[in-house]
Amino acid sequence: YAATGAKTYIFEYRLKESSDPWQATIDPLTTLSYQPPVMTEGVYEWRVWALDKAGNETPSLIRTFTLDLP
Repeated sequence: YAATGAKTYIFEYRLKESSDPWQATIDPLTTLSYQPPVMTEGVYEWRVWALDKAGNETPSLIRTFTLDLP
């Protein structure tokens, strides 16, 4: 769902409990869907930053998903 007042979004993800930096979209997104590049199996954390017209940024809660390839 869209965040109230959001103009664009930045999607970030990384392997859960990793010390690696968050991987993020290069350019802010204007849509509510995003398909990241090829990923390896594992449990991932993800979050979305909503940006408004004034440049304020608000992060979502950090959520997880499991990628289990056939």
